[in-house]
Amino acid sequence: MTGRCMKITNKILKHTKSYIAVFRFRDRPDEAVLREIMASMTGRIYNVPPEVSAVKVQVRTRTIHTFELLDVDQQDVVARITCEAGTYIRTMARDMGLLLNTPVSLKELRRETSGMFDLEHCITMDQLADAVWLWKECGQEEALKAIIHPIEKLLVDLPRCQVKDSAVAAIAYGAPLLRPGLISIPQDLKKGTELMVTSMKDEAVGFVRLKMDSNDIATLEAGEVARPSMVLIDPEVYPRRWPAAS
Repeated sequence: MTGRCMKITNKILKHTKSYIAVFRFRDRPDEAVLREIMASMTGRIYNVPPEVSAVKVQVRTRTIHTFELLDVDQQDVVARITCEAGTYIRTMARDMGLLLNTPVSLKELRRETSGMFDLEHCITMDQLADAVWLWKECGQEEALKAIIHPIEKLLVDLPRCQVKDSAVAAIAYGAPLLRPGLISIPQDLKKGTELMVTSMKDEAVGFVRLKMDSNDIATLEAGEVARPSMVLIDPEVYPRRWPAAS
């Protein structure tokens, strides 16, 4: 992600992840026992980060959706794990060893999916470097456009409301969303819900937090319905339609 997209990093990182992991055992494990242990490690579990990690080492919980045995090759075990964001697979290796009373280490780890994105969306650094070179040196931007996607593609699974152009300009400058500027909004959203705002062209404008239940908004003709929590669109894209302060 680049530019204004960096603002939504935390929202993207919260997506469910899936991994292919290779665990190294001291001896070849019993497959039946191993499947039982893996089944016991699904659901809500404790997942303490390793001593060498990017976060504070403290007890926390994470949800493991699936822990599936794929293959056993002597001391190496291949498994697929679908889990909540922030799960440390190294910790799962250690805990599996404690349950089996044998040392277990994480030999290899490959992320298969992150939210809606899978391996087909991945590119190599060489591909990126080649595309940038073609753009800078040859003026050919097709390769770069093929691998860089608009911010809207990252946010397709989030609840959203659509607003008029006049409201886009106001929100871009940090003003609240008023009822006359709202075109559509999903039903049954509670007060305090954060949702994405899109323009009439389906551009990502930013995020707002509702000041009331969305079902109550339909009965209003005027008034403030939401306040911006994050602005993504450049304020210069839509011209302001109110006089500047003198």
